[in-house]
Amino acid sequence: MVGEVFRFELAYALRRPATWVYAAVLLLVPFLMPHAIDGASQLLNSPDAVTNISAVLGGLGMLVS
Repeated sequence: MVGEVFRFELAYALRRPATWVYAAVLLLVPFLMPHAIDGASQLLNSPDAVTNISAVLGGLGMLVS
């Protein structure tokens, strides 16, 4: 019974375009975010940059969920 409900909900979510848009945004933003930061003034893997990127991505994830 639970398997049927899960399969139905998964198929329903995969048919909706919003699911694919959210997935694309959440996959592309982490790759594009470091390029938006000025790489000349700080290293992209510095603790400050990682903290800022994590905060922005966390906020986007909260909006989606």
